[in-house]
This record gives sequence, C-alpha cells and structure tokens, in this order.
Amino acid sequence: MLAVQELTDKLDTLEQTVVHLERRLQWVEKREPGKIRTDHPHIVRFQGVCGGRPIIEGTRISVKTVVGWVRLGMSLNEIVEQYPFIAADQVSDALAYYQDHPEEIEAEFAEEQRIFIRNLAEFAQRDQG
Repeated sequence: MLAVQELTDKLDTLEQTVVHLERRLQWVEKREPGKIRTDHPHIVRFQGVCGGRPIIEGTRISVKTVVGWVRLGMSLNEIVEQYPFIAADQVSDALAYYQDHPEEIEAEFAEEQRIFIRNLAEFAQRDQG
C-alpha cells in the first residue's frame, strides 16, 4: 500500500508543477505576445516582426541576414565587430539554425530574389514607357 500512496503523492506534486508552469507560461505570453521559441536558444519568431521569420532574440536581425553576411565573406568576428549589440554565440546560433533548417532559409532567399526580379522588370517597363 505504501507504493500506491507514494505514487499518489508524486502525481499530486506533478499536478502542482504543471499548474505552476501553465501560470508561468501565461505570464510570459502576456509579456511577450506572439513570441515563438525555436529549437535554438537565441533564435525566436514574433508574429508581425520580420514577417514571422526566425530572428536573433532581442533584435530584428534575421537568420537569413546573418547567412547573407557570411555569403558575402564576413567572418563571425567581423559580424560581431560591425554589430556590437549581438554576441558571437548569437551569430553562431543563427548559423546553426540555418544548418538545421536550410530549406526554410533558402526559400526566404528565393522569395527575395523573385521579388527583386519582378520589381526590376516593372521598373524597366516603366522606364521604357
């Protein structure tokens, strides 16, 4: 019978913990509405910020932007020197996010390129007319 009582006590403790965590989550959601955590500690999404794309927490710098800087030849140290309000571990986490989700970020690059080409074509048509 002791085992049953121990299990009951543990279940009660777990229920209290769940209630506490639900309250904490509600408090956090009220404080930061629309914030969505990702599988990377420094990368979040906010509804209405940068189109809901993954960004470095506390900034409006997207993962795509960091990847773009690296593609342009910037090193991690150069990025941190240029943008001193972000830390090296945040930049590294953005690059790790890209490594884990390349299709998502590549789709952002492709969409940006598609929009650029469309706008360029519209500009060329206006210039000719």
